[in-house]
Amino acid sequence: KDATTFLRGDNTFAVAGGTNTPAFHCGQNSAQTIANSTATKLTIDATETLDTDNAFDNSSNYRFTPQVAGAYFIYGSVRYNSATDWDNVYLDIMFNGSNRILNNSGPNIHYNTFKVAGTVIFNGSSDYVELFTSQYSGSSKDVRASDGTTGNQTYFGGYKIIE
Repeated sequence: KDATTFLRGDNTFAVAGGTNTPAFHCGQNSAQTIANSTATKLTIDATETLDTDNAFDNSSNYRFTPQVAGAYFIYGSVRYNSATDWDNVYLDIMFNGSNRILNNSGPNIHYNTFKVAGTVIFNGSSDYVELFTSQYSGSSKDVRASDGTTGNQTYFGGYKIIE
C-alpha cells in the first residue's frame, strides 16, 4: 500500500488525505476606496496565483463557487493604506451574498492588516463566498493592494479539506 493508505481498527484498509482541490488564491490588483460605514465587497482582481478548477471569478463577481461539495478552509486579508488610527474595521467572509460566516474586527493602527479564516461547508452546486470589508474612520479610506515588495496585502483564498 502507498503512504496514504492505513490500517483501521477493524483490520480493513482506508485511504487518508486526498486532493485539496478546488483551490484558489488571488490578490487585489489596485487600490480600492472604501466609504465610511459601508460594507464593501473587495475587488479581488489580480491575476490568480492559484485557481485549480476555474472556480474563482476575478473579473466581475469576485467570488469562489466550488462545484465540489465538502468542507473548505477559506481565508482573506485586507490592509488599509493609512497611518491614521481609528476604531472599527471589519473583514467578513460572506456566504451566498448575505450571511456573514467568518469575521474579524478591531481598530486600525498604523497600516494594520486584518485577516479572517475558517471552515466553510459548500453544497457543490450553488454555494459561494465573497470577501467584504467596512471601516468607520469618519471618511473614505483606501485599501492597499500589491506594492511589489511584500506581495499582495489584500487577498482571498481557500482550498478543500474534506469531502
